[in-house]
Amino acid sequence: MDLLNRIVQRALSARVVERYAGKLLQFPAVEPRVENKRFVKIHNVKYLRSNQSHLGSFEELTEMSKDHPNLIIGPVKDAFKWIWVLDIDRKILAMWSINEGSNKVWEHVASDNDVRVKKLDKLNQLNRVDHSTFVIISRDMTKRETLMLKRLQQTNLENESEAQSEINKLVREYFDDEVRSHVEDAIRAIEQGARPMNYRPFGNPADEKRHMTTSAISGVLRAMFTEQMVESALIKDGHSQLLEDAHDNQAVHWAVNDLSQEVYEQYLPERAEDPEL
Repeated sequence: MDLLNRIVQRALSARVVERYAGKLLQFPAVEPRVENKRFVKIHNVKYLRSNQSHLGSFEELTEMSKDHPNLIIGPVKDAFKWIWVLDIDRKILAMWSINEGSNKVWEHVASDNDVRVKKLDKLNQLNRVDHSTFVIISRDMTKRETLMLKRLQQTNLENESEAQSEINKLVREYFDDEVRSHVEDAIRAIEQGARPMNYRPFGNPADEKRHMTTSAISGVLRAMFTEQMVESALIKDGHSQLLEDAHDNQAVHWAVNDLSQEVYEQYLPERAEDPEL
């Protein structure tokens, strides 16, 4: 997650440590739940936890982290931190991180002979459920993910410097003055029947308008709202000292990234989903 990476980088930045010496960065977490480490309770129903991620078991990940310092593994007590669910009606195998609620696996499986299904069954770590129960679990995980993201965003804001806040403001002004009208023109063209250049349909046909709109927005942002363009404009407008005061050579990157994400959230039509999800 880009937001989490930013918080970690900010915490590890030497300049930030010098400026905020003595402060301890507290990471947000979903409210702790008192429950058996082998089960997670969702709407008062117990479901099996798993120590198997999409990359391997907790033990395998711990061993892997010795050679990959960027791979962060939690304490042993959190080994059973995932939940695997098989929708027996629609043959969907899904896996989520219980604490974050983030979906790591969502695939159709042909039969019970799927290697992962057999392995999870053998370990007694697979929840076989009907579709209505699958929907309940999926919605609960989505709520957890939303809560985690909100807390990460709050943590980021609380640790944001005054210079970063000012850069965010200037970047937004630049976007509103130079870019937003072009984004809206591109979206209007899609609504009137135009198709983005080099666009090829993919995925759910019901999502085609969303995909085309995404393509149109991306085209404008790549052409008019890159980090290099924005930084050059800020320097040209006399904000070189402000960039220095940010104590973070990625301050413009964060501002551009945040605003770009906001633009997608603002203009993209809703994703077409299973009505029951």
